[in-house]
Amino acid sequence: MRNFKGFEENDTSLVLKNYFQAPIFTATMQENIRIVKVGDDIWAIGVDNPLKPRKEVVRSLTIDHAVMILGIFSFTNSFEFPRKIPFSFNKLCQKLYGNSSARTYNKAKELIDDILSCWTRITYPDGDARDFRVLKNADILRKQRRKNKAKNKGPELWLDSVELHEEYYKLISNIENRLCVRISLVTQLTSNLARTIYLYLPSRAINASKEGNVFKITLAKLLGQIGCEVPKHKSRRYQLFTQHKTSILSQLDGAKLLGDKTLRCRLEETSDKKDYNLVCWVEFPKGVSINEPSNSVLYEAFISAGGTLTLWRERLSRIGTCEFDMYEIEALEYIPDWETSKPFLLMVKCLMGGLFTECLGIVKNHVLEGKDISKSPLHKLNNEIMEAIKKMKI
Repeated sequence: MRNFKGFEENDTSLVLKNYFQAPIFTATMQENIRIVKVGDDIWAIGVDNPLKPRKEVVRSLTIDHAVMILGIFSFTNSFEFPRKIPFSFNKLCQKLYGNSSARTYNKAKELIDDILSCWTRITYPDGDARDFRVLKNADILRKQRRKNKAKNKGPELWLDSVELHEEYYKLISNIENRLCVRISLVTQLTSNLARTIYLYLPSRAINASKEGNVFKITLAKLLGQIGCEVPKHKSRRYQLFTQHKTSILSQLDGAKLLGDKTLRCRLEETSDKKDYNLVCWVEFPKGVSINEPSNSVLYEAFISAGGTLTLWRERLSRIGTCEFDMYEIEALEYIPDWETSKPFLLMVKCLMGGLFTECLGIVKNHVLEGKDISKSPLHKLNNEIMEAIKKMKI
């Protein structure tokens, strides 16, 4: 069995950017095919098996499936992304549920089986379509229970190789189609409804906040979009979000997002008094702005390379879902005090894409090879970035 030591306990996982742009995952299981528009593409979750149309399939992917997918992908290196991912049920359950009991084993097995049985179709604007499952296969390895673990009644199972479906691998192997996310940011929320909203709304709140606005959506519309039963009465919808000490609203308001951002939420009555709006906005870390900066050397270099203010804003709009991948984090560890420049470096990654990773690699290699570095590795990284961005083909 391959050893992925060093990644097994990592809190970082992969996810398709599309998962944050539309309510692909629902709060509860759905009985029918779910149609979701993501940009210009149409996603249909739960379509018939294209190879065996009469074979029973799973018709929806819920937030539980989303968390399971994150858990599986956390056992791999997101920079060198493999087709087969080995891990133990024990570590998976510990990571996602905090324990590896018979109950969590069974829950994990059912969710993985669902993911193996759910087909999705993406139809592109030109009419072409892609049918895929997230997972193609899972090989089960049964290991003899060790004597000192005899009291553990849960089965000792390993998934020697969870294999990605070819079409899904094509989607996620393109680094531009994916981002890294910390599993703890999702599992910090205890309610499936809160988790589903958490994956769906922040991208909209970020876009609104960049324009100095807030994002508003009625509770009835929101619940319907995420596949949740909509209470008939306005008061019941309000109660759904506010009841209990750890209410849905209290879990969402103040929830941490990627890039040290914070999601803020409140409820307000609609103008016609027929419902409540969930009002959302995002608090950004200091030093991050997508507007035209004054006296910015980075902006001037971007413009001199052929960029425009519109393109600057477009690329930095991704900062809401931008995070360093594990290769980049490993390289950054060779650069003392890089955390002090994290907002700037995230901006650079959004602007430069793969060129940013190349700059990191150059500095890392200089440190490893013991070459002379003027001032500091962080200063050299800044120089490499500025030289690279001037030569970018925009």
